[in-house]
Amino acid sequence: LAAWFYSLPGKYVPGKVFLLVGRVHFYRRKQQSAVNVSMCFAMETIGILLASIFVLLIAPLFADVPLVARYRWPGVILLALLVVAIRPQHLELLANPLLRLAGRSPIALPLRYRDTVAMVAMFTANWTLLGLGFLLFINAIYPVHARYFMYLAGAFALSNTIGILALLAPAGLGVREAILVLALSPIMPHAIAIVVALAARLWMTVGELVTVGVVALLSQAEWREIHQGGRNADIGTSKPESSPGGPSAMV
Repeated sequence: LAAWFYSLPGKYVPGKVFLLVGRVHFYRRKQQSAVNVSMCFAMETIGILLASIFVLLIAPLFADVPLVARYRWPGVILLALLVVAIRPQHLELLANPLLRLAGRSPIALPLRYRDTVAMVAMFTANWTLLGLGFLLFINAIYPVHARYFMYLAGAFALSNTIGILALLAPAGLGVREAILVLALSPIMPHAIAIVVALAARLWMTVGELVTVGVVALLSQAEWREIHQGGRNADIGTSKPESSPGGPSAMV
């Protein structure tokens, strides 16, 4: 878990490659192979993207925003197609042509259908919780009704997903804010939407860096505890040598 958090600062370097490089580096220190880490990284990215699309398609079902509400029925149809598309075989059909174009070898996902459903459900729950946090965060700046909860979750997921896909923008800098401003403008004044988008960048960045720092401190404390425990065990199991004037010398 610590290795996953340690790699997060890599997303702030343009190209996103350092996020993967950092993940491989820190996990190899935990005796994990680069191939397995890269495969898990790819599946994690796929899960995040699919879940963000899922949340984005759910949003029109609950959104009280005319611009979005008109897409409710197309959203329902796309949701049904997405449930079918997340079968591992279908994901391979989508991913492998792109990998061939990039000069990479095709992959065979070591997953069952229920595994991909569970993965997408987990990331969907994550986006939903982040959307709730985003709603509370916005209300600290500007009052927004709770009925916009799923709409804000979808907007937050969309902005972050496009930020991930914008490879040259470190952590989606600028791209994420532009999407958020467009999404927030129908429910609040445009100037407030700009303020919220910029404040959300600071909120997320500080939150991630503080989390990485806390994990680093906890990991160091755990390492010291294990190291000290090992030293105490060595001292406890070592036998004192008999002194020249001790009982063994008198026999």
